[in-house]
Amino acid sequence: MNRHSSRVLVSGRVVVLALFSLISTSSIAATCNPSLLVTTPDSRFQDNSDQTVSDLSTHLMWARCTIGRTWDGTTCNGIAEERNWQQAVENARDSSLAGYNDWRLPNIKELNYLIERSCYLPAINENFFSSVNGVTDDYWTSTPDSNDGSKAWLIGFSDGQFGVDAKDNTHSVRLVRGGI
Repeated sequence: MNRHSSRVLVSGRVVVLALFSLISTSSIAATCNPSLLVTTPDSRFQDNSDQTVSDLSTHLMWARCTIGRTWDGTTCNGIAEERNWQQAVENARDSSLAGYNDWRLPNIKELNYLIERSCYLPAINENFFSSVNGVTDDYWTSTPDSNDGSKAWLIGFSDGQFGVDAKDNTHSVRLVRGGI
């Protein structure tokens, strides 16, 4: 079963995410367009040396790895664990990563700030945020769909596209703390 089958893309262009799920790109770096402005330059982030990264522009602190993976000083190891939306909210609330107890699921505006608009596969700064074995997933946000309370917004870091999905479906989770 294609776990992306119910994803609704907002931009109107069709992206075949099932193909991305089947292709392993662990040895392939992101594809970037050098004529486009880099939206998440390295200078914007600070490695806190504790499995977290601070965004100096937004003043948010991010978990460096997706839930289920841990930072070893070089990369994220382990297997990313997907959660339904309610589990994602609860896991964030219950996390004590790096000794902090105020983690949460980012809203769509916050998670949007991590999208690297000049790149895809993945559309994120890989110097600070390791992709899942080279293949990026859809990540939950805390933002519910205003038209259907049983759905919430997500962002796909293969291409930076936004979509909504049923809260009962499972997707990846990246934790944040602080606020914009």
